[in-house]
Amino acid sequence: MQCRTEIWIIFIFLSISFFSLNITSISVNAKPVEGYIDVTVTEAYNLIESTTNLFILDVRTQEEYDAGHINNSYLLPYDEIIANQDKLPLNKSHPILVYCRSGIRSAIASNTLVELNYTQIYNLEKGYILWELYEFFNTSSSDDTSTDSSPFVEIISIIIFVLIFILFMIIRKILLKRKLKRRVKRRFQP
Repeated sequence: MQCRTEIWIIFIFLSISFFSLNITSISVNAKPVEGYIDVTVTEAYNLIESTTNLFILDVRTQEEYDAGHINNSYLLPYDEIIANQDKLPLNKSHPILVYCRSGIRSAIASNTLVELNYTQIYNLEKGYILWELYEFFNTSSSDDTSTDSSPFVEIISIIIFVLIFILFMIIRKILLKRKLKRRVKRRFQP
């Protein structure tokens, strides 16, 4: 009985932990972090739609850019920004959306832009990987003008919940087998 209680406690803890995570946790009124603002994919879409003169900066390699990129983005690898400042907007208050594959290089690039005195820098969290996933799950609703990411979040939430439940069932089965083996051993010991 104690084993079963422990399994349920683990399952409840994992479920609460997962559902307390919010994939789109940064709000539109996000506070600057180290001089730039981290934005979610949904916020980046909103920014692209609402900002006419947004400079979209891809800081990945040429090969990554050629494999796929956000429309109207400019390629400037993160480690070449200082050497190629002439390719950046002249106006230091020009809004710039920075992205890479996973968000690490874009954070470095965003810090570099802060050092170059740019003031409106938006770093795409989780980078192009999450951008592609978002586009994949939202292509069927291309005629929909809403920017709500709830279908994307719901699908990911359901997938993770199912995986947690399967893990729970596997652990439960293993523990029950062990318990059964102990009972059998006790009964048939001389």
